[in-house]
Amino acid sequence: MSGDAISSKGIQMFLSKGTPDKATVVPTAITKAKPAHVTAPDPGAPVSAYAVGQLVEFHGTGFPELDELLFTVAAPIAGGFSAFGSDTTASTGSLAATGATIDVYSASSMLPMCLNNIAFNLTAAGTINVGTYCNPTATMPSTPTGIGTMTLGGWINVADPAYAELLHAVDDGLARIFTITLPQGQGQIISTLILTEVTWALPLDGGMAYTATGTLTTKPRHLF
Repeated sequence: MSGDAISSKGIQMFLSKGTPDKATVVPTAITKAKPAHVTAPDPGAPVSAYAVGQLVEFHGTGFPELDELLFTVAAPIAGGFSAFGSDTTASTGSLAATGATIDVYSASSMLPMCLNNIAFNLTAAGTINVGTYCNPTATMPSTPTGIGTMTLGGWINVADPAYAELLHAVDDGLARIFTITLPQGQGQIISTLILTEVTWALPLDGGMAYTATGTLTTKPRHLF
C-alpha cells in the first residue's frame, strides 16, 4: 500500500577502490526506452562480461539522460545490456557518431561496507540581499558552492578491507563511488564523494566506532 514503511533489513552498501578496475566499450546503439537498451561489445578484461548490478558510466553518447552518469546493469541482453534506472523514452538525443564510450566497472572494485549510519547533507540554495531604499527586503537566489556532504559511520575493524580503503581514501583524496542497494526491490542510490576526514569514538564500554565525512562530487540519485 502506498506510504507503508519498508524495512531496511538486507540493505547493501559498497565503496569503490580509488583506482577501480574497469573496461571501456564503444556503444553501437542505444534505444529510447525505460530502461534504455544498449548495444555494446563484451568489455573483456578485467570485466569479461556484463552482469546484473554491474556499474556502468556513460560518456559522450549524445543522450543527456545518460552522459556523465552512473547506472547499473539491469539485465544482460544479446550484444549488450539494459541500464537500470535509465529513461530515454522522451530523449531528443541520438547516439553520437564518434566519441561515445561506456566505462564498465569490475565487481571486485566495489568493496562491501557494514555501516551503522549514513547521512546525506545536501547544500540548499541560499539568498543574497539585493535590497534598495525602494525595496529593502529584496533578495535573489545565490549559487550553491557545492553539492553537499556525506557522513558514514561504522565499527573499527582493521581486518575489514572496506575500512582500510576508507582510510586510504582520506589520505589520497580520490573520488570514490558509493552505492546503496535497497532491499525488497526499492532500487539503488548512487553517489560519488571525496572522503576528507575520519574520527574515532572509543567508549569506556562498547564498540569502537568511526565516523567518516566526505564532500559529494555528484548529487545522489535514486534509481528504480
